[in-house]
Amino acid sequence: MKSGCMSKKVASLVLVATILAPNVVYADELIQKDETVFVVLKKNGEVKSQIISDWIHSDKSNVEISDKSILTNIKNVKGNEEPVKQAEKLVWKSDKNDIYYQGTTDKELPIQTNITYSLDGKEISGEEIIGKSGEVKIKIELVNLDKHQVDINGETKEMYTPFTTATVVNLPQDKFTNIKLDGGQMLSDGNNQVISFVAFPGLKQSLSLDGIIDDLDLDISLQDSMEISAHVDNFEMGPIYITAAPNLIESEEFKKATTLDELRDGINEITDASSKLAEGALKLADGGNTFYTKMGEFNEGINSLASSVTPLAEGINSLAAGAESADAGASDLVTGTKQLSDGVNQFGVGAVAFASGSNDFSTNATKISEGAIQLTDSYEKLADGAIAAGTGTKSISDGLSQLSEGTKKAYEGSAKLSETSKALSNNIQGISAELKGIPTEGLSEDQINKLNDCIAKIQATEAISKGIWDGNADLSGNLKAISDSTGTLSAGAVQVNAGINQLAEGGKAVKPYADTLNEGSKQLQAGAIKLNDASVELKTASEQIVSGSKALIDGSIALSTGLNKLVKEGTTPLKLKLPELVSGVAQIKDGSNQLYDASEELANGSKELSDNMTKFNEEGIKEIDEKASPKLDDIQEVIDRKDKLVEISDDYGTFAGLSSDMDGKVKFVMKTEDLKAVKEVVQLKVESTEKDEENGFFSWIKNIFNKDNDEKSN
Repeated sequence: MKSGCMSKKVASLVLVATILAPNVVYADELIQKDETVFVVLKKNGEVKSQIISDWIHSDKSNVEISDKSILTNIKNVKGNEEPVKQAEKLVWKSDKNDIYYQGTTDKELPIQTNITYSLDGKEISGEEIIGKSGEVKIKIELVNLDKHQVDINGETKEMYTPFTTATVVNLPQDKFTNIKLDGGQMLSDGNNQVISFVAFPGLKQSLSLDGIIDDLDLDISLQDSMEISAHVDNFEMGPIYITAAPNLIESEEFKKATTLDELRDGINEITDASSKLAEGALKLADGGNTFYTKMGEFNEGINSLASSVTPLAEGINSLAAGAESADAGASDLVTGTKQLSDGVNQFGVGAVAFASGSNDFSTNATKISEGAIQLTDSYEKLADGAIAAGTGTKSISDGLSQLSEGTKKAYEGSAKLSETSKALSNNIQGISAELKGIPTEGLSEDQINKLNDCIAKIQATEAISKGIWDGNADLSGNLKAISDSTGTLSAGAVQVNAGINQLAEGGKAVKPYADTLNEGSKQLQAGAIKLNDASVELKTASEQIVSGSKALIDGSIALSTGLNKLVKEGTTPLKLKLPELVSGVAQIKDGSNQLYDASEELANGSKELSDNMTKFNEEGIKEIDEKASPKLDDIQEVIDRKDKLVEISDDYGTFAGLSSDMDGKVKFVMKTEDLKAVKEVVQLKVESTEKDEENGFFSWIKNIFNKDNDEKSN
């Protein structure tokens, strides 16, 4: 029930936090300095160690701040700035508005703490009483050491800086029973007793109230000590906490009072403040019940969160595995894409060569066609008469020469086209296979679309190449027929040269072959035109494929880089932190269950605090008001002392030093060593944050208890 102990401590200090909460209002232009003095006390109250934490705030940044401090071993806890130290002067240069630093000093504290223990009527040390049983008494005395010599109506008087202190003692009820107090308040939840004691050490002496209290026979006491009596079995207890601040309950009427009537009004204001304090305690009790109810809902939510962690962990592991697989696939994609790019480049070169050969072939086919037409005309003239035989023979000879030359070039172009077309077809098939083999896992939709488009274009190009191959086969057949016809024509020409008488008959024999040659030349020319058109489309498609392959390579590299970054910076760190998440949620679940139990104790303790505060208001403060006010009319010196007390409080500043252009406030937080069988080393650890400083005194007290709770759990 350690969380329960913490909750009861916080509840018992609601009154303390209200009284001690800082109410300093800073001047607009002054630099603000907020100081906290953390002290570890020995079991008898002597100082063991102390650390001072300072927070300097300026509304302006990039300014040089001149600070005053007696601290040594100064360390900047929230920045890299180093001060320039000259004696007690510190000069800070920072581009920020806030500076947080810590240091140490052996300066004497303004409040001395004396703690004594007795067992069965005999005084005993804190170390010796551990584990003992019997009737025990614990006395805690606070002595104000911050004395001043002041002038009151021409006479020198002793007064003390007005400190408000709060002491908290936690007694386990399984060890301490029949507990009695001579002052302070006690809260109980059936398992623990939390005792709080508010004192104003030196105030009675400062106001010279000893005689007045006796004369008025008031049942009140501004005591500076508290004694706890109890029966104990196997003595053991945690640390005693003491907090102090150099200010009293804020009352403007009390501060401004210059007459007895105004002083009476100030006392009335303090009375009203006490009434509001009681009302606040009652509201705390109501809030405690609400907190208890809502904690049930919160606890259910935490349990639901804990049950969701296992599916979350499985999902994260799957995500990490998928990301690693995608990363490996992306690397393969980059390699395959580069190979594809190389093949596409070769394909582009072949396509250009093919286009060039197609163009040459088309030109030669045209020449063949023209030669065939001329040859046909020559045969017709041959048939008209022997008279034109000489001319016809010459035309035939010229036509045969042109036909032979054209056929030769066409055959060479056809052979080159076949070779280029074959290489192109092989490249296209290889590229198509490589593209189809690229894994699409991990690719974006846009990259997949580009890849599919590229495959479609290559398949279309393959179809064009096949058409060209088929056309070239037909063309080869036609060329063979032309070649055969040319041979026949050559034989006929020989016969013509052999005898003019057989010319007419030979012309008739050649005529069918001429017609065949003419028809073949027409088909050859048509095929050449198609081949030329196809080569243009092939060149355009090859350029698009080359361009697309470059974009695909860039995209695959970007994808690989992104997936690699995802694995290294995303899924891998997430997977490594997963055990911490699972463990943390389990701890949250356990803590939530403990907090839920503690909320019930807080609700009960808050109700008891409300009842006690109402009693304190009705029987304490009202009694002061009713009995003391009429008598104060005759005590002018109290007014003068009150004014000096306010001045001393306003002038206190800080413990370690304050420059003239600063406003400052200070708080003291003291903690004794544990009184336990196993000796524990108490370490003073201060974690100063801006949030803690801004939340005020009450936030620190909770932080202190949280630290105590953590130490107990270790």
